[in-house]
Amino acid sequence: MCGSYRISFKNTRIGRSILEEAQRLDIKDFAVDDVYPGCDVLTIIPKEDKVSLDVKKWGIPLSDKKLINARVESLNDKPFYLNMKDNRCSIPVSGFYEWNKKERYQVRMNDEELFYLAGICNENNELLILTGRSEDELSKIHDRSPILMNKREMLGYLSGKDIPSVNNRDISIQLDRK
Repeated sequence: MCGSYRISFKNTRIGRSILEEAQRLDIKDFAVDDVYPGCDVLTIIPKEDKVSLDVKKWGIPLSDKKLINARVESLNDKPFYLNMKDNRCSIPVSGFYEWNKKERYQVRMNDEELFYLAGICNENNELLILTGRSEDELSKIHDRSPILMNKREMLGYLSGKDIPSVNNRDISIQLDRK
């Protein structure tokens, strides 16, 4: 499950490139550093035969709670997702956080400055992060994991290819001592 993540654009070449594109498109007012549900987040969306940037709100308010994640295995089964499942987006991140009891762990992809989380959006510019069953070391901390993608996988996902499966093999997990 993904309940918060970290994004730092200025410390990486790819991040600076994304930030420059956001400025060129006059996209402002999106969360950086530690990002939580309810924040306006920078997303990458399909646009014609390319990709573009957009800002979307993380989470969909329901009558009794806010939905922030969607189980990838439920996308075709639950009517709530039917109008969203093909409206894809990805979220650039530097890492994400998982909690085990009262300890917060930061998770990063090895060998990637930035990586991407798979998401789906509704017509109100609200997004949900897609999750699957955690694997390997991450499953000892939490039973769910966001769908993690490198740039190639993200471009394929946005072009309509199959949703990548959970791959927690190429990650590093550190206890966050904040």
